[in-house]
Amino acid sequence: MQGRHLYAARCAVCHGLNVVSSGLTPDLRYLDANMHRMWDGVVIYGAKRTTGMPGYDKLLTADDTDAIHAYVIRRAWDLKKATAK
Repeated sequence: MQGRHLYAARCAVCHGLNVVSSGLTPDLRYLDANMHRMWDGVVIYGAKRTTGMPGYDKLLTADDTDAIHAYVIRRAWDLKKATAK
């Protein structure tokens, strides 16, 4: 899966393997609807640069960030299913 591989290469170092944060940075499985709407602004354009999240406009395409976003959402659903039991 492209999103998983891109996440591992570009995001995991800060946000944790398999989208499980160590607690030092946000756990992306818990993003709210507003943050999902802001995804491209944050990931591509650096809207959260002042709080330590750089923009990846020179490293990732919109298709790349869409794939990463889909992977993050899938991991959030995996967590939801696992904790619903």
